Amino acid sequence: MNKIIDLLIVSSFFYGLAAGLLGPIYAIYVQEIGGDILTAGYSYAIFTIICGVFILLLGIWENRSKHEEKIILLSRVLAVAGFVGYLFVTNPMDLFLVQVVLGISVAFVVPAFDSFYSRHIDKNKETEEWGAWEGVYQISLGISAVIGAVVADYFGFKTLIWLMILFAVFSLVVICFMFIKNKKRVNKKTAPKKRRIKRKT
Repeated sequence: MNKIIDLLIVSSFFYGLAAGLLGPIYAIYVQEIGGDILTAGYSYAIFTIICGVFILLLGIWENRSKHEEKIILLSRVLAVAGFVGYLFVTNPMDLFLVQVVLGISVAFVVPAFDSFYSRHIDKNKETEEWGAWEGVYQISLGISAVIGAVVADYFGFKTLIWLMILFAVFSLVVICFMFIKNKKRVNKKTAPKKRRIKRKT
C-alpha cells in the first residue's frame, strides 16, 4: 500500500475509536441526561436520516465541486465540533442538535472519502486495499467498544467524551498530514523538468 492509503486508514482508525466509544452504551448515556428509550430512538433516527439526506445532496454537489480534500477536512472538523458538543449536552434537545452536526459531518465525508480513496488505490489492489480499510475500521470500533465501557464505568461519561474528542483530533491531524504529503507529491509530479543544455565541444 502507498503512503496516502496508509494515512487514510490510520485516520479512519482514530475516527472509529472516537465514534465507537459511546455506541454500545449510548442508551445508558441517554438516561444520564434525562432521556429514555424514545429519546435514544429519536436521536439515532435524526442522525441517520440527516446523514442519508445530506449524502444524497452532497454526493451530487461534491461530484461537481472537485474539492475532495477540503470536504474531507471539513468533515473531520465538524466531527470534532460534534464530539465537543457532547460536553454541553444537558437534555434531549441538546443531544438532538449534536446528532444533526455529527450526521452532517458523516454525510460530508462518505462520498468524498470513497472517491479520494478509490483514486489513490494501487493498481490491481482494489479489493485488498478496500478490505484493509474496512477491516481496520471494524477493529477500531471493536476496540473502542471495550474502552468506552471501561472508561464510562470507572471514570464517567465526561472523561469518555474527552477521550472521544482526543481520538477525533488525532484523526484530523493525520488527515492534515496526509493532504500536505499528497500536495507535495502532486507538485513534484507536475513540476517542469529541467532541460539539460548540451555544451558544444
